[in-house]
Amino acid sequence: MKSSGNMATGFIFFVLCVTILTINAFPNETRYKDKSSSFTPVEENGQWSYVGDVDGVYIRLQFNILDSFSEGLARIALDDFCMGEYGFIDKSGQLAILPQYLHALPFSGGFAAVIILDGEDELYGFIDESGELVIDAEYRQAGSFSQGLAAVETFAEGNTGWGFIDRNGEMIIDPQFNYANPFSEGLAMVGIDYKNGYIDEHGNIIIDPQYDRAFEFSEGLAAVGINDDGYKFGFIDKEGDTAVPLQYEWANSFSEGLAAVRVGEKWGFIDKAGTFVAEPQFDRVSYFSEGLALFRIGDQETGRWGFVNKDGEIEIEPQFILAGNFSAGLAMIMIWEDDKGKCGYIDKTGEIVIEPQFDSAASFTEGLALVQNGDDHSFIDKSGDIVLNTPTVEKAWEFMDGIGRILINNNGEWRHGYIDTKGRIVFIAHCYEDG
Repeated sequence: MKSSGNMATGFIFFVLCVTILTINAFPNETRYKDKSSSFTPVEENGQWSYVGDVDGVYIRLQFNILDSFSEGLARIALDDFCMGEYGFIDKSGQLAILPQYLHALPFSGGFAAVIILDGEDELYGFIDESGELVIDAEYRQAGSFSQGLAAVETFAEGNTGWGFIDRNGEMIIDPQFNYANPFSEGLAMVGIDYKNGYIDEHGNIIIDPQYDRAFEFSEGLAAVGINDDGYKFGFIDKEGDTAVPLQYEWANSFSEGLAAVRVGEKWGFIDKAGTFVAEPQFDRVSYFSEGLALFRIGDQETGRWGFVNKDGEIEIEPQFILAGNFSAGLAMIMIWEDDKGKCGYIDKTGEIVIEPQFDSAASFTEGLALVQNGDDHSFIDKSGDIVLNTPTVEKAWEFMDGIGRILINNNGEWRHGYIDTKGRIVFIAHCYEDG
């Protein structure tokens, strides 16, 4: 999706009596004066859109869904030619905030950053869940709220750079940084003279800028790297002390007390003292989930996937041509059968609980998983029983609070929509473009 100024004139359809006219959208200041106007989803000839009345004018809106729900709302964009202005829908499929912004970030901490056109300037401000502009649009860039603060970039003369505002729009940490990340575990990574360090919520520099790469804190430690004729990564604590020396070619964040690190071309897992619980021996790894981590021995073509436990012991021998992380006690696996791969599910002992029978399969979320055989896509429960058989569903994302995002083939057109855990399609958007 582009966020350029010309998206401010995205197309909508005005229907007056029986005549349908296609015209450019009004400017943001006058487009939707009545934010409480009711829009209703309707289906016509297999296509969904919203219709409603604004200032006595009957309006039809068609849009593209961009991502999953965050804090009960999901981003949409006006969908003529799959481009347009941004708004939000709720979990019932109703328009919660009408499309009127050049760009919008997902909701976080009750607010969403949005771009509003001010003359020729595209400025960031923040709206609440009712769509009210609660922090004026006056920033060059902005991030999401985290721990009560949001990073913003200003460009007022003599006061440029990134700083942090609170939920009242007050500048709590003055603009002074080259860049800034959201707060995580009480600290935020910032750039000064293009070196990375960390500040607290009062703007005090807690860890001096000295790293060429730095990541958010997770479980009390942050992965950092220095490029001295080649990167070396390690971990620091919140006082800036080195917890694990910078000695690895790469380091992932800690998950369930362990982190994956690469030594040469092999991956292993360390604890927070830097002790290897699983020596570097794996060609690919994932992160720990539900006490087990996925690993591969061998290359992408001939290698096999298995699982290691938190003691560094091989819990499930590498035997699968593909596998996914454990979720809800089960993991997707693929085995070679009849000259082709078939997917099923195993439990944490490695026992097959759902026989390999699917051409593809996704992880379980909220008790359901999407599986595919040929053109037939279905949702199964943890017993392997089909709870919804819909040949149009192509892909599914995680369920959140009972609602999951899906990609379907609807009458030959790719579209995003939402489905509940009972297999009922909540809403289908007009057309598809991956956000």
